[in-house]
Amino acid sequence: MGWKSKVALGTVGVVAVLAGVVVVRTATFKPPAPAGDVPLAAARPFDAAKAAAHLGEAVHFQTVSHQDVAENDLAQWDALHAWLQTTYPAAHKAMTREVVGGHALIYTWKGSDPSLPP
Repeated sequence: MGWKSKVALGTVGVVAVLAGVVVVRTATFKPPAPAGDVPLAAARPFDAAKAAAHLGEAVHFQTVSHQDVAENDLAQWDALHAWLQTTYPAAHKAMTREVVGGHALIYTWKGSDPSLPP
């Protein structure tokens, strides 16, 4: 038996062993147990017309950013920020608000259990 035959026979043997492992693992596979019914929180009321009206008001602010910062209309950004605070007072009460870079907003909503991942 030449070396080519030995390599071919070894390759066939490795493939056969791998196929056997796949067959055994497939035969012994058990799908994970289905999770039990998770109770969901009651849906909060949603007023689609009010949300649409708020969106319509928000898009009227001309908050266009330009490469040259001098071209930005900062009064429009200030007006949008004030509008957000008056339109969504509950959100502003529940979250902390940071102004970054003069006009970018970051809202942080702290969870009730700090040991949990974000």
